[in-house]
Amino acid sequence: MSAGSASPPTDRPAAVDALALERLIGVRSSKPSFYAAWRDKSARLDHTIETLERISAALCTTPEGPDAVCDAVVEAAAHHFDARWVAMMFAGDRVVGRSDVPPRTLAALAERAQASERPVVLCDDQATGEEGHGDAVAAPMPVRGEPAGMLAVGLPDGVVVEPSDLSILVTLANHAGVALQNAAIFQENERRAAELERRGSELEGTLRRLEQAGRRQLLSEERNRIARELHDSVAQHLLTIGMNLEWCRRHESTSPTVRARVTAAKSLARSAVAEIREVIFELASDGQVELRQALRDVIEDVEAGT
Repeated sequence: MSAGSASPPTDRPAAVDALALERLIGVRSSKPSFYAAWRDKSARLDHTIETLERISAALCTTPEGPDAVCDAVVEAAAHHFDARWVAMMFAGDRVVGRSDVPPRTLAALAERAQASERPVVLCDDQATGEEGHGDAVAAPMPVRGEPAGMLAVGLPDGVVVEPSDLSILVTLANHAGVALQNAAIFQENERRAAELERRGSELEGTLRRLEQAGRRQLLSEERNRIARELHDSVAQHLLTIGMNLEWCRRHESTSPTVRARVTAAKSLARSAVAEIREVIFELASDGQVELRQALRDVIEDVEAGT
């Protein structure tokens, strides 16, 4: 240090130093040393940050469903408060808990939280009919602005609840309500997506069957057209041929040899007419049976799917 420099003053008032240190670390204390208070505040801050990380992790379990969200929220609350027990209570008296949850204490907390719509503290000296239940805190859990349940924590012995702890509990309860709602919506959307996929597959199968039925309908119409043409042209021509042959057979000028030939030809014409009629019947009936059966199958599949 040069000769012209001045040494720092050592006669500053202690109050000024205390004020400067208070502004620096944000801790007010009447003790000469701030180290113990600073360590306590630092530890609580680290613990709170870790709890917030757990809350964030709990919110990330939304796609896994409401049960996973409840378990994650309960674990986060148990970690922050080092709780003897933690419980989430919903409408209908459904309880998701960790460790042994005292029912009467939980009922008393639920009654007070519902009445006040804010965090409540239940001290050990406030009798609930259960001995040694210890202190407990609870915060209402809103969903869409309406109370849907409560998050309750059983505190360990000798723990004093700070306002920051209540803020953490309220934050966790509020986020739990939103996460549970989102998880339920997500689960419902997943169910609807699966249902839509199933119905889409059914509709695709029905469409294929209808296309097959349409092709069968076209085939049936073509078969009917062929049957009509056979009946209106070929069968009629054969009948006409048979009638002419019968006239020739009965004519007086017909020789026996020719009559025998005419009789054979008439028999062949009669057989041809019979065969044509069988073909016409098969063409007309088989197509109708196939179409009816195809439509019946489609209707049965649709009814079975619904």
